[in-house]
Amino acid sequence: LLNPCLFHDFFLPVLFLDGYAQVRLKQTQLSITRSENKTARIECEASGIQNFRSAVIHWYQHRPGEAPERILHISTGQPVFDKDSDKKKFDCLKKPDEPLSTLTVNGITQNDRAVYYCAYWDHSVRKP
Repeated sequence: LLNPCLFHDFFLPVLFLDGYAQVRLKQTQLSITRSENKTARIECEASGIQNFRSAVIHWYQHRPGEAPERILHISTGQPVFDKDSDKKKFDCLKKPDEPLSTLTVNGITQNDRAVYYCAYWDHSVRKP
């Protein structure tokens, strides 16, 4: 029998209170359940990012009882992994023409049971 793995993701708002922009990252799936050795895809929809094509989107994994860990980040090309060992487990796409990033988890095992979430930081400097 295959054991199901449960993936949770959540809505993560990023708000700017200076009146310039309101960035919103939305993960529409409340949870994803897949059997072992299957693949799961988690989507992150962005709004309010001025230039999504060059924006850096980060993906994190948060296992129960552990600190969140960044898996990768992606901007205009291929994902950049924090650990080389994650290159076979995860993949990521970012569509330049629509504000969407998708994290793929390959060959699911019980060890992949976690909360996965996307993040974005605005590093631009604004003068008052």
